[in-house]
Amino acid sequence: MNGVNNTKYLIDQNSNLFHAIDIKATFSKISFLKQIDIRSSKNNQNRIDLHGLVLTIGYVAQAPYLTVANGRFEGALGDIFNIMANEMNFTYKITPSKDGMYGSQLQKPIFVNGHKVTHNGMIGMLEAKEVDIALSDLSLTYNRGQSIKIVDIVS
Repeated sequence: MNGVNNTKYLIDQNSNLFHAIDIKATFSKISFLKQIDIRSSKNNQNRIDLHGLVLTIGYVAQAPYLTVANGRFEGALGDIFNIMANEMNFTYKITPSKDGMYGSQLQKPIFVNGHKVTHNGMIGMLEAKEVDIALSDLSLTYNRGQSIKIVDIVS
């Protein structure tokens, strides 16, 4: 998973979270993994604390990557997202994609709540400011990248 400034994180089969660190010089590079103890109450200056902020998350469920049970995300993406919510101190409410779509470009832009919307589905929900984050096994396209800021890729 890529983070801010191309920071990479890995999660192993036992739900241990690691920060993948690359240090590059002109002609050489070293790489190593630093385990992040998510159970520790240590104050980490690099930690992003959203102070309990409630985020609205748009999604398209696609097993086994992302499913919903009892108002919480599950599956591979859900597990990673729940770790992020815990680590970054935020909560979330879930909103399924209005039309069940990821986001195809519309033939003509429309305006929703005063916002120019060029896509349907989750991309359109992001453009209309109806959701804060779109969580899904979303493929990246040039047109989608022109409409929204794509921050993290989990592979």
